[in-house]
Amino acid sequence: MRTRLTVEFRVSTPLYLGGADPARPEIRSASIKGALRHWYRAVDPGFGKEGGEASLFGGVGKQQGQSPVLLATDWQETPKTLHVTRNQLKCFDQGKGKETKNGVAYLGYTFLLAGNTDRRAIRPGSTFRLICRIPRLKRMEKAWVDGRQQDTQHVPALLSAIWLLGHVGSLGSRARRGFGSLELCSWEWEGEGQESAREQMERLPLLRERRSAEEWLKGFAAAVAQMDQWFGWSKQRPGTHPCLGPALRVVILPAGRPAANQSSYPWAMPLQAVGLEMQRFRSGKEPDRGNVRDHLFGEDRSTVLQVAPERAAFGLPLTFRFSRPGQRTKEIEFSPAGHYDVQGKPASRFPSSLWIRATRIGGNLHGMITRLDGEFPGQKGVVYKESNGYRGRQSELAPITDSLLREFLDRCAAKGNDWSWQGRGGK
Repeated sequence: MRTRLTVEFRVSTPLYLGGADPARPEIRSASIKGALRHWYRAVDPGFGKEGGEASLFGGVGKQQGQSPVLLATDWQETPKTLHVTRNQLKCFDQGKGKETKNGVAYLGYTFLLAGNTDRRAIRPGSTFRLICRIPRLKRMEKAWVDGRQQDTQHVPALLSAIWLLGHVGSLGSRARRGFGSLELCSWEWEGEGQESAREQMERLPLLRERRSAEEWLKGFAAAVAQMDQWFGWSKQRPGTHPCLGPALRVVILPAGRPAANQSSYPWAMPLQAVGLEMQRFRSGKEPDRGNVRDHLFGEDRSTVLQVAPERAAFGLPLTFRFSRPGQRTKEIEFSPAGHYDVQGKPASRFPSSLWIRATRIGGNLHGMITRLDGEFPGQKGVVYKESNGYRGRQSELAPITDSLLREFLDRCAAKGNDWSWQGRGGK
């Protein structure tokens, strides 16, 4: 009998993923493989060592080659698509004029830009199967390390990566901001190694049937503790990449009740809940705006920025734009310092360490925020560039702390439930 793991996912929020045609979204196995690599790195501190990621997901190094796990996706029916417009989301507006707030539009603003008018997403409620074929299980259970074959933890690693993708992660554009949320509905191992694999799968409970946020967080804590037993991440220093570590924290907000004019968009309620909290928290945050404004319009060097805006911790690049009567609009962009792309050029982007998503609990979708450990934007400093060039000689700013991230999570936790690895418990 062929060995395979069949996983069923349900799309909870619009999933923007596809090829060259923005009107035809699709899920490719290569995209899922990339996501699984990310979550494997998050759980296994030894992913970069010999016998680690490359031997599980494939690599080009010596004695690596093709992955022992062959991935394929299967749709039981052709998925329906969805076109989200700003006009549709006006039912979530709060306030008037310049004070208008809209959490859904805030989190997914790139989809509402003029150049994305034809872009479509896979509709929430769509289900698909991920089929993991393992033609040579023994090869998966053994890896070459220092010229010798040694036992691996690759089966628990694969299961952990899939579990995290279906409970914490998402797919596609704006995945960290709540879009493309996936719900892990079921998984089944068939063939060789079935008894051992099923025992390991039982240690990672599927949480979609949990009836309350407290129950969900208890199940999450049990799964994370099991991963720690397998990989010992809590005994090692967190890496610079997003990972499970001492700073790991989860906050779940209450499920909102849609108004009559919002009933057509049940998927948007959890995004509205989190998005509003983030928009209100960041909007006009001082002293950030005042410091940047004084830097751009100040007349002496006492107003030149020395430290990056705290808001940089939510992700880079970060742009401020100000205008004054009789003066031209001034713009300044902040980017990460000390980071480089694959070509060795200074990187302009550093994604947030926060993952926002929709999570089903008790039959309702809740907004959830997960903070992963690892380096966060601005931790190594920030560089800035103005639209009219650099001001003076100042171009690099001092590093920032994660105090603003913690303050934001505390604010959200006061309205819901939270769990942290350091606290080892829910609220």
